[in-house]
Parts: sequence; structure tokens; C-alpha cells
Amino acid sequence: MQERLLKKLLMNRAETKIGSIMKGLAAAKWRLKKHFRNEH
Repeated sequence: MQERLLKKLLMNRAETKIGSIMKGLAAAKWRLKKHFRNEH
């Protein structure tokens, strides 16, 4: 029982980490787009 709970917790943590990374990438992409639009 404890093991399953631990696995669930680890999976949740991994998911939130991936989610934050994806958010960061999206923000960086948006920033680059904005930057290029301002340049040209």
C-alpha cells in the first residue's frame, strides 16, 4: 500500500515538473516571437 502511494506521489511530481518545463518552453517561444516581431 505504501509503495503504491509513493509511486503515485513520484508520478505527480514528475508530471508537474514536465508541466512547468512545457510552460517555460511555451513562454520562451512566445518571447522569441515577440522579439522577432519587434526586430523586423
